[in-house]
Amino acid sequence: TRIIDLSHNKIVKIKNDMFSKGYFLVRLILNSNKIEKIERDSFISLKLLVELDLSSNLLNDLHYDTFKSLSKLEILNISFNYLKHINLNLMTELNSLIKLDLSHNQIAHIDE
Repeated sequence: TRIIDLSHNKIVKIKNDMFSKGYFLVRLILNSNKIEKIERDSFISLKLLVELDLSSNLLNDLHYDTFKSLSKLEILNISFNYLKHINLNLMTELNSLIKLDLSHNQIAHIDE
């Protein structure tokens, strides 16, 4: 399986080891959960990931290196969360990124 859809569940936290064997994944759908926290190296083994959907969760903060290993990521959806600020360093290693959706958050500040 190269696509995992875990949408509309009750996931609260993405832990470091949650996707440790998911190196084959190209699409990970986590929308409409209750995700409040993503641990720092949660996506480190997802080297082939092209699409990540974290929309409609309860995220209010993202560490600047949350997506550091996702160099093939093209689509990142973090819409409909509670983000108050965004650090542009969050995207420094997302060389393949085509679409970033941050709509419907509470972003008031952008850091460089």
